[in-house]
Amino acid sequence: MAEADPVQMNLYLEQGATYEFATHSNIDMSEYQLEMHIRRSFTSTSPTVTLTEASGIAKVVAGNHTDITITITASAFSSVAMPWHGVYDLEARLGGVTYRLRSGGVRVEPNATYS
Repeated sequence: MAEADPVQMNLYLEQGATYEFATHSNIDMSEYQLEMHIRRSFTSTSPTVTLTEASGIAKVVAGNHTDITITITASAFSSVAMPWHGVYDLEARLGGVTYRLRSGGVRVEPNATYS
């Protein structure tokens, strides 16, 4: 699967704020299932945040490319100690094949007015 964007992208989030970013794929991903995990480390046994097309991932297929929007809600990191550092990856699955679309580090900074 050919991609125009670089795979590595770090995320800088603020506790208590909604974070949204967009990316794209140069192929029609209408049949693919998208999922994103955010964890403390790549070896952590369970994710801190999981996003799917049912919750947090939107995709729009237009011809031979797909626009993808990721939304991380303001409450996603409400139960973790700040500051929080971790990793994420965004994957696309079709059949038994998985492609990594994006990955990188995640940094969540505390917010003084978060309640």
